Amino acid sequence: MVTMVDPAKFRQVLGQYPTGVAIVTAASPAGEPLGMTVGSFTSVSLDPPLVAFLPDQKSRSWQALRDAGKRFCVNVLSAGQEDICRSVASRGQGKFDGIDLERSPGGSPVISGAVAYVDCTLEVIHDAGDHHIVIGRVEHLETQNSRYPLLFFRGGYGSFSPLSLGAAEADIVGQMRLVDLIRPTIEQLADELATEVSALCLVGDELVIAASAGQERSSDLPTRVGQRWPFAPPMGSVFAAAGDEVIRDRWLGMAGAERRTHAEWLLRRAEADGYVLSLSAAPPSGRGGTIDVFRSGEATITPALVERALRAEELIYNPTNLDARGGLVLRSLSVPVVAGPRNVVCALTLWGPQTVATSAIIERSVARMTAAAAAAGLAAGRS
Repeated sequence: MVTMVDPAKFRQVLGQYPTGVAIVTAASPAGEPLGMTVGSFTSVSLDPPLVAFLPDQKSRSWQALRDAGKRFCVNVLSAGQEDICRSVASRGQGKFDGIDLERSPGGSPVISGAVAYVDCTLEVIHDAGDHHIVIGRVEHLETQNSRYPLLFFRGGYGSFSPLSLGAAEADIVGQMRLVDLIRPTIEQLADELATEVSALCLVGDELVIAASAGQERSSDLPTRVGQRWPFAPPMGSVFAAAGDEVIRDRWLGMAGAERRTHAEWLLRRAEADGYVLSLSAAPPSGRGGTIDVFRSGEATITPALVERALRAEELIYNPTNLDARGGLVLRSLSVPVVAGPRNVVCALTLWGPQTVATSAIIERSVARMTAAAAAAGLAAGRS
């Protein structure tokens, strides 16, 4: 027996599930831009890298894309590109009139200002009722900016403005229960201090940003959530200073002979101060030093790789006489969240803001972060 489902109700119920909005583009044989708006773009496989979208079989825009050849590009629209979405979805001719376009490495149109693009070659097309399932093999992909994406929800377009984001990796699920308890604290700090504040967790031999709220003005990263670094000097000193001897020895053991003296000095300063402060002589470019390392595509981000990047940025940690140095810019401030003697749950980390750091600014930031970390530690300890 075949169950009949009312099409209007089908759309209404499925409309409760928000989707991203993308424009699939290709170049015609004459080099003209072709495209269609889709809300069905999804990842399929990591190895090999496959993605998919699901066009209506009767769509003339899809037929034109299919006839154009084997290459296509998926453009993930930003929240401010609703007009582009409607233009491409509604026009028969001149869909891309007035829209700034570039070219992907594969030759397909890339919409300027889109959050990201995914350049593909056609892998296979499957029939699925009145739609096709189009699977593409990813050849190149890039995030273009840190804007939030355009969403389709309940029949209309909108945007995604989270108070905070939390990581979803399987290896930190247990710690996320405690991090979730302090997310309101992270959101409040980000709002008060007008920059990004994160919860940094120690997971095995890695540091993981488990949750984050706000955005540092000078950063072009969409979010730091999910970023990972090796637990090796100078990274993670806040955990070594507040943790037990096992954690300290593990951290110092990663230093190597050349970095051991500086690591021991930083450990003593972090323990005495109760926080780890990093500053630099000039604001970072957003794509230099450590940022380049984390975007480099390296299979393994080694302690030595991080150390070289940090040295290139010439970071200064916990200076004793800040005002005498003059002109230093606040990069980060980390305070441990402790739920018992030497039991570090996570660290609250303030990123920037990229302003000249006077003693007064640092003292206010440290006081606010320390108070928040203490309250968070009490909350975690009661759980």
